[in-house]
Amino acid sequence: MLLPIIGHHRQLMQQMERLYEQFYRRLYLFALTLVDDEEEARDVVSEVMAGVWQQWLDDDGGKALMPSSAYLYTATRNRCLDVLRHSQVHKRYAAMTIATDELSTDADVAEFEERIAVLYEAIGELPEPARSIVRCCCLNRLSYKEAAEVLGLSEAVVHRHIMKAYRLLRDSLPRKLH
Repeated sequence: MLLPIIGHHRQLMQQMERLYEQFYRRLYLFALTLVDDEEEARDVVSEVMAGVWQQWLDDDGGKALMPSSAYLYTATRNRCLDVLRHSQVHKRYAAMTIATDELSTDADVAEFEERIAVLYEAIGELPEPARSIVRCCCLNRLSYKEAAEVLGLSEAVVHRHIMKAYRLLRDSLPRKLH
């Protein structure tokens, strides 16, 4: 009973070696173009290969089918997208941590809240449509294109007014914060 299992396992290992030799380098280069990090690209391809191996093991002794190249590239692309999404979460968390690092006392929090209130007040004093555009793009985190659609403006108009708004805020905020 043990000999067929060993033979099947040996066959799976040989198939995995062929798969690795045939696709690893190509998938690695593909992943590298997406994640732009050599170590991360190696990890991605290793995880894809490990996933194929696990599927073969879960096949309950059936004949393992070689995955198509389309499947391997899709799995690699999807894993890269997961990595990039996870990276964005880390970047946002790091930015939030840095931004709030100085909020260790009640006085720090009160000063921060006062600055936020001054900023909101300055935004409220902007002329239209700059005020609405800043609220859409900065406070609601819409892209210029999304803000343009919401406000019924062109993307170029949104861009022009946001630049004007930033200039007005730069000119007015230092006086209000000191």
